Amino acid sequence: MIQVGNYIHNMATFFSGLVIGLINCWQIALITLATGPFIVAAGGISNIFLHRLAENIQDAYAEAAGIAEQVVYFLNFNFVDPSTFLFSFPTCMHEIGI
Repeated sequence: MIQVGNYIHNMATFFSGLVIGLINCWQIALITLATGPFIVAAGGISNIFLHRLAENIQDAYAEAAGIAEQVVYFLNFNFVDPSTFLFSFPTCMHEIGI
């Protein structure tokens, strides 16, 4: 419900600013209307790239967590030498960038 109120407030602010701009200096208001869609498109494209980047980072963290979980399991229940896993975990963390 709060989002609807924010939406109405933002749209009212936009349209009232546009009307005031058209009354006071219509040339600048028309330039603003012409460049607005390009600004929105640039924001949408950057949002898509950031979303994909976040998904890739989350997948890499999940893989690293799986390796760490296997190490803990094998150390607790099988008493396996931990040096066998010490190479795969840093490699996975290196893929993340840590």
